[in-house]
Amino acid sequence: MGEVTDIGEGVDAALLGRRVWGAWGHRTTAVRPADWAKARLMPDANDDVVGIFAKIGAIALNAVLDADLHVGETVAVFGAGVPGQIVAQLARLNGARVVVVDLVEQRRDLARRLGAHETLDPRQTDVATRLKELTDGRGADVAIEISGSYQALHDAVRSVAYSSRVVAAGFYQAGGTPIRLGEEFHHNRVAIVGSQISGVAPALQHRWDEIRMSQTVLELEAGGSLQLAPLISHTVAAREAVSAFEMLDAADSDVLQVVLDYRA
Repeated sequence: MGEVTDIGEGVDAALLGRRVWGAWGHRTTAVRPADWAKARLMPDANDDVVGIFAKIGAIALNAVLDADLHVGETVAVFGAGVPGQIVAQLARLNGARVVVVDLVEQRRDLARRLGAHETLDPRQTDVATRLKELTDGRGADVAIEISGSYQALHDAVRSVAYSSRVVAAGFYQAGGTPIRLGEEFHHNRVAIVGSQISGVAPALQHRWDEIRMSQTVLELEAGGSLQLAPLISHTVAAREAVSAFEMLDAADSDVLQVVLDYRA
């Protein structure tokens, strides 16, 4: 998130002083076209720091759109990092019963505080069995995997009802050996849908794009329907960025969203 401090010749002077969200790398200044900036103006009701969630919020919203949720359905969200926390809140706003699955206790606790109906630790509970218990034996109506873990993706497939959908929104690396396609995936006719921010489901492309998804997330936060500030665990002065990345590499359980602050 930044502030417009200068404009070119012929550009609307009303842009001066306006706050703009966007992706321009970790830097103190950036030059962008006026039309680009106008599409990314921050709502007046948002605090400055909320602008950092515009992109990741769009990724989360895209996963929820791909899930095609309906009121009264049960959704299992695998992964309670920043995108997973946003997915869980958006799914609840859609009228779904939300079950969040994550290994980290602090993240499960936060998900409950932000409205998740139940959270599960996959080391302590067979997630698929528990979800069937919660749904009269059916399984979840849809699962959204947004941690990038192949094991979580496999558990998501095991957790959904017959002929249901799994949205694979995580960024998967290396070989997917934990996934066993000859089990529930095959016998239960499970559909796995890839969700990636570069595209929107074909049925929605005439109405939705990345800009609208980002704007929607910020508007929901401004209106009080979506809580984003509680996801910030650490704020670090930009000059101390090395320590921020070291903290992320250490994967401490209390680290969630780290913010670099250039204002100093």
